[in-house]
Amino acid sequence: MVFPEKAYFCGTKNIRYDMKLFYRSLGKGQPLLILHGLWGASDNWLPVARLLEGRFQVILPDLRNHGQSPHDPLMDYAALGEDVLQLIESLQLPRPLCLAGHSMGGKTVMRLLLHESGLAARAAVIDIAPKRYEGHARIHRELLKQAEGIPLDTLRTREELRQCLEERFAQKEMRQFYLKNIRREGQGFAWKVNLDALRHNMHAVMGWEEETPALPVRTPVLFVKGEESGYLKEEDARLAQEKYFPCAAFVSIPHARHSIHADQPEALARVLEGFFADAEEVIPK
Repeated sequence: MVFPEKAYFCGTKNIRYDMKLFYRSLGKGQPLLILHGLWGASDNWLPVARLLEGRFQVILPDLRNHGQSPHDPLMDYAALGEDVLQLIESLQLPRPLCLAGHSMGGKTVMRLLLHESGLAARAAVIDIAPKRYEGHARIHRELLKQAEGIPLDTLRTREELRQCLEERFAQKEMRQFYLKNIRREGQGFAWKVNLDALRHNMHAVMGWEEETPALPVRTPVLFVKGEESGYLKEEDARLAQEKYFPCAAFVSIPHARHSIHADQPEALARVLEGFFADAEEVIPK
């Protein structure tokens, strides 16, 4: 089943989660759904998707309050997971399918595995663990504070926006981080991310539900760590294997920070291709 490169869907199962998500679809073959992280969007994953599209149909949604998807005050993992389930249903994707998620998207994948039996043939959890991240929450709150200080409502041209960001952030990486989350709107600019929703839901996004399933989830799960990242430690993966996913494995990608998809897209694509290629025999054609 092949879908256009850009499309929309509207879920109808539960009005609480009725969310029209934007997504991109590249390539043909077995569907591989990849979920981005906090402050991310589908286009961040295009370099990896283009390396995989020869073998998979790579589907990249913008999660709620990110990218080109709508804003909503609710943003917990139940809502994020339900959005993904409605996307799967709308696209009539066969189960079990291949799932991958980075950071916040990885936690969404893990919640889906724990609550939706038979959903995935295999799943990759990229640089995140099933635990609470209190220290990182402080970092994200500071990012929010800085974003709220950028006077987008007073800026009219891209040159004004560029100068404003240069005055506030000496590091080019920080300027690019915010630029990726700003879009043109009318005569000015607006945030792609829903800053209010991020602020009010940060505790939930940085947290983790302490739920142990009645039975172990025997879906093969690959935990992928960026070697230079502090988000996922080998002991985290071992604890996840003991508590939730007995068929879990662990791999570390050298010279990669938390943003593995940006730092080492080729290496990450090779790891994902090798892992998900073994799932083809159990996925219906």
